[in-house]
Amino acid sequence: MEKYSIWRPAMKVMFLISNLGSGGAERTVQYLANYLSCKGDVVTVVNIGNIKFYDITKNAKLIELNIPSIPKNILDRVKNIMLRFIKVRLTVKKERPDLIFCIMPGEIRYLIGLKKNCAFKLISSERILPEIHSKKELKSILRHYKMCDGVIFQTDRAAKFYSDLIECESKVIHNAVGNEWVYHEYPRDNIRNTISAIGRLCDQKDYVTLIQAFEIVHRVYRDYNLEIYGEGPDKAKIENLIEYLNLQNCVMLKGVCKNAIQRIADTRMFVLSSKYEGMPNALMEAMGVGLPVISTDCPNGPAELIENGINGMLVPVGDVQALAEAIIYFIENEEKAESMGKKAKSILITHSIENQANEYREFLHSIFGKC
Repeated sequence: MEKYSIWRPAMKVMFLISNLGSGGAERTVQYLANYLSCKGDVVTVVNIGNIKFYDITKNAKLIELNIPSIPKNILDRVKNIMLRFIKVRLTVKKERPDLIFCIMPGEIRYLIGLKKNCAFKLISSERILPEIHSKKELKSILRHYKMCDGVIFQTDRAAKFYSDLIECESKVIHNAVGNEWVYHEYPRDNIRNTISAIGRLCDQKDYVTLIQAFEIVHRVYRDYNLEIYGEGPDKAKIENLIEYLNLQNCVMLKGVCKNAIQRIADTRMFVLSSKYEGMPNALMEAMGVGLPVISTDCPNGPAELIENGINGMLVPVGDVQALAEAIIYFIENEEKAESMGKKAKSILITHSIENQANEYREFLHSIFGKC
């Protein structure tokens, strides 16, 4: 029987998030809202911005403040900041949650001074590599964490970084494989000679290294293509590189779509070329559908998911030649690659929504239950 179903009362939990875009934090809010509401908790999701990629279950209440994320000018920016403060605070006072989960610490700023009068518990999380924060950013994050009753980390490394910096309770919880498309059956027949990648088109994902590595592969294996799903600020830079390397006919930028994992399920392999990560959802989903996966051994998450040579391959960050060689190894050793893909599917058990969401619920309820 579920741990809290008998003796703990239903919890009124509010998720506060800047936007419901296509990222991992938004995905986590989606599956947690569904899980908690199905377990009897009263769930409200407050979407501060005007972007909505993910749908929220009808069992949870969705409040959309619709404040534009991208201002037209400086005056518009100031106006939007003021609107965020006013609307968020009015919403909290009206809804009176028992616990607020700001999945990104930046949203905590809108709650300053409210905790005492509104009597809610506050939880946040760290979702990227802590070391990349500037001193100014880290100072701001720590100031926000001081308001928290609990903090959730995605990786052991992140928890260790903050161990001497925060005083509240904390817990390490890996992401769940929360994408419903992953749980369909994808037989590994009729495999396309395509290498796939999913992620925002930005410096963090280091598509420059991936495309340069693919260019080496393509010299030998002319029938292979590369598909990249995502949008972002580096799109023009990436398009220019593709043109410079004369790869326009074999490297495709496919944009953002909800069923991207379904579209890549019949590709030869999945590659994550990031410089750093939190706990990469795209990699976990690729493992979940049984794709042979190659990832950079970047901090933090991949090495906590991949046992090198067993359920995937790890290569050094930014090493074009090593990445090319790993891709070629999978091409030339298809049975070994497929064997790794089959082993990778165990992530559907170890990181199931049920397992991971229940860990979140236990932690949230433990904080909620403290007077």
